[in-house]
Amino acid sequence: MTPRQKQVLDYIGAFWAEKGWAPSFDEIKDHMGVKSKSSVASILMRLEKRGYITRTKNLARSIKVVPQEASKEVPWS
Repeated sequence: MTPRQKQVLDYIGAFWAEKGWAPSFDEIKDHMGVKSKSSVASILMRLEKRGYITRTKNLARSIKVVPQEASKEVPWS
């Protein structure tokens, strides 16, 4: 996991703990200090592919952090 991916994952977890729902792409974008939602989408896609989060397509605020022991990182992704 890259430092930026870890930062996003930690933010999502903290946001959930504080508010009880997932952050939006805009909230993640603002927290990360990036200008593009595509940067956020790319990071989330990699986190999902590696098993750190799950998302429901076409559903806003559907990001969920997968407990570490249940995640399965694929070393070649």
